[in-house]
This record gives sequence, C-alpha cells and structure tokens, in this order.
Amino acid sequence: MRELVFPTATEVVATRVRVECTPVRVYDKEAKRYTDQQETDGHGRPIWEIEGLAPIIMDAIFEGGKVQVTEFFEPQRVPIGTHFVLAGDNVTARVYPSRGGLGCTMSGDRLTQPKKGGDQQ
Repeated sequence: MRELVFPTATEVVATRVRVECTPVRVYDKEAKRYTDQQETDGHGRPIWEIEGLAPIIMDAIFEGGKVQVTEFFEPQRVPIGTHFVLAGDNVTARVYPSRGGLGCTMSGDRLTQPKKGGDQQ
C-alpha cells in the first residue's frame, strides 16, 4: 500500500491546550537538512503545519498525524478535545505506511473556529 486518500475527512481534534501554526520548511536532500525556505502548494501559497491538532478519519484519531493549511491560523488556547473543521476547495486526508505503523497528513486551505454547542463531542 502506498497511501489511502480520504477526501471527505475534514475534522480534527485538539490534543493540546495551545493550537498554533509553524511554517513547513523545504528539505534539502543533498545537505540532509531543512532550509530556511517555506514549502508552498501548487498555487504558490505557503504551507503551515498546525501543532496541537490530530486528524480524525473514520472516527479514529491519528495521534501524531499532521494537519497542514495554506492560511495562517492565529494561536489559540482551547480545551483538549475541541473539534475543528478544515475548509477549502482541496481538503484531503492521506494515510500511508510509516515506521512502526501508519502516518497521516490532513491538508486544506484553512481551519475553521471550534465547533459550538451540540456539534461538539
């Protein structure tokens, strides 16, 4: 298996009380290190990784999974377990083999505010 793509998976959950963006850096394969240059998507928009969130796919939380967006998300303090939704035209979730199990990356244009009221689990 190379990867499984879940185009309808859009929900993520807070695994820490602080949720914040960090830039995804370009990896230089020859030098075997990350550069100061930020990764961009196919449209030239910078890619940000949101720390403190885990993807939810088929009701399973992927601890250690990555959540990436192209629109900066202001740092917030939220209760652990708060649910967010990725939005945009190209929201996808990929599950792939990784050392010791499965890896997961969920990407989209932006992260919406926490779900309110009855939608929260």
